[in-house]
Amino acid sequence: MTAGLILSDTAHSEDGYRLWLRYDEIEDQVLLDHYTAYIKGYLFEGNSALIRSSENEMKAGLTGLLGRNIKEVKGLRGSGIVVAGTPGNSAIIRSLKLDSRLSGLGSEGYYITNARIKNKKIIVITANSDQGVLYGTF
Repeated sequence: MTAGLILSDTAHSEDGYRLWLRYDEIEDQVLLDHYTAYIKGYLFEGNSALIRSSENEMKAGLTGLLGRNIKEVKGLRGSGIVVAGTPGNSAIIRSLKLDSRLSGLGSEGYYITNARIKNKKIIVITANSDQGVLYGTF
């Protein structure tokens, strides 16, 4: 009976969102240093409510996992930027010509890849729809 009370207390200490998405700082120092060195900012292209939600989720996730604020950027001035959007709302993503990768994903699927644009290394989260971008961000 006591075990049930402990489990019950634990379940009530976090809401469903936190139980699903934990953005606790990465404890492995080598991995944390690697991610921190590689990820310098994020750029979400598009203006829909889903894109704004994706951007907010990225900010929360990176801040929690890396233990520091990762800044939103307005363009690709260097390597280490996470770029998210669809080919329809992002000239950067459109230039990568990922249509064949996206063709079978439907409206909810997403594609994440590393890319290089003008000698800048980036991480790309893309989809056929803003909904897919949101799912890819999670």
